[in-house]
Amino acid sequence: MVINSEEHSRISALVLEDNPGDYVLVEDYLIEKFKGIEINHCTDCKSAVEYLQNEEHKTSIILLDLNLPDMIGLELIQKILSFSYHTPIIILTGYSDLPLAKKSLQLGVYDFLVKDEVNPTLLHKSIEFAINRRSYVKQIEDEKLNYENTFSLSPQPMWVYESDTLKFLDVNDSAIQHYGYSRDEFLNLSIDQIRSPSEIETLKDVLEKSRNNEKRVYYGKFLHRKKSGVKIIVDIYSNYIRFGDLNARLVLANDITERENHLKSIQKQNKILREIAWTQSHTLRAPLARMMGLVEYIMLKGSADEEFQEMIQHINTSAQELDEIVQNIVNKSNSIKI
Repeated sequence: MVINSEEHSRISALVLEDNPGDYVLVEDYLIEKFKGIEINHCTDCKSAVEYLQNEEHKTSIILLDLNLPDMIGLELIQKILSFSYHTPIIILTGYSDLPLAKKSLQLGVYDFLVKDEVNPTLLHKSIEFAINRRSYVKQIEDEKLNYENTFSLSPQPMWVYESDTLKFLDVNDSAIQHYGYSRDEFLNLSIDQIRSPSEIETLKDVLEKSRNNEKRVYYGKFLHRKKSGVKIIVDIYSNYIRFGDLNARLVLANDITERENHLKSIQKQNKILREIAWTQSHTLRAPLARMMGLVEYIMLKGSADEEFQEMIQHINTSAQELDEIVQNIVNKSNSIKI
């Protein structure tokens, strides 16, 4: 990103300088290179802190002299940094001090310039670099915060493990609560230690495939063990990430034990229904068929008694209805998938 003229007008600089001549020179440089820049001036650390503590003041860049009347050197740098963490700082000093420059850069200062070497172009480039760098740093910090929030606040267990050693690198609170291990205990374990012994070979096969194509997303269903020894069934979603300097995988675990047990219960019930249907089909229909045969035989033999004939007819009709009901039950039971 390069600062354009429109962004120039939004730049606000805070100059901490007690030497009037040096301040005027810096002010001229800023006005020459930045159109519409707002310049604020403090001559000591105390007034600068008061300025930075005012939330109404929006500062884009801080230009800091290392020798102020009430504070100097590293102490001054640390003081200003503590009140301006998100604002880039450029040091303007009257002397070259390489050890101090290195230390200040380690603390978080963006640039270290010697006043006698500064000119409008050099100062402009330093400020432009500092503001652009701060923009990138903020973007990275925001992305890191989003990751941390997604990871830490997830209601489902999540963890990160190193691809080579399989050691846990990080776990969220949900994983700690769900599996029963403390954070320190988790970080002393490897992922094979929460697996069922019967699935270690499956785990090795999955890991080998992951190494061959480490950046692929992986889904799977596995048997895990809690600290208490209780076994749970989990759906695993795993993806490759870089964790610092390490190759790692980010894992999201969804405990589906209750769902699986419920499905097994339904399957068991369906099996029982199928068995009932078979019984009805073979056991109940056999005597029913014999009864219908006897009714038909009686009807063929005949009888002059009309009332008797009517009763036999009712029995035959009822037997046929019962046979139809049984057949419907059998058909519906057979349609159930186990």
